[in-house]
Amino acid sequence: KAKKIGLEGVIPINIRAAAPQSCQLGLSKEGHIISLTRVGFIKPKAMMRSLTADDYVKYCFDSNEIIWDAMQRSCEQNGRLMGVVQVLDLAGLGMKHMDKAFINGYLRKAISWASERYVEYVYRTLII
Repeated sequence: KAKKIGLEGVIPINIRAAAPQSCQLGLSKEGHIISLTRVGFIKPKAMMRSLTADDYVKYCFDSNEIIWDAMQRSCEQNGRLMGVVQVLDLAGLGMKHMDKAFINGYLRKAISWASERYVEYVYRTLII
């Protein structure tokens, strides 16, 4: 079960309307988790109005823990270290995503946090 850190009342319900859309698609032939993230669906201005950078990191934590738990189950079933095949769909990505406050405040913090927490998490990244 994914670890929860008590986000009730912290993250507004409409976060999903502003955050990137992510989902698990299943397993690769080798047993790696396949995850799709639709980066172009991020709405930087709406996100900055809805929550703080720290709240966004907490949201990312919950999302990543769900994938992490699925990856752990896959490792146990396959008897070897498994990772995530990350598919990044860049459709819709444009200049609106280049907001300095969003990049420096939200993305930098989330990426820094994730790279410390999920070392060697990604097996392969595909960009479409």
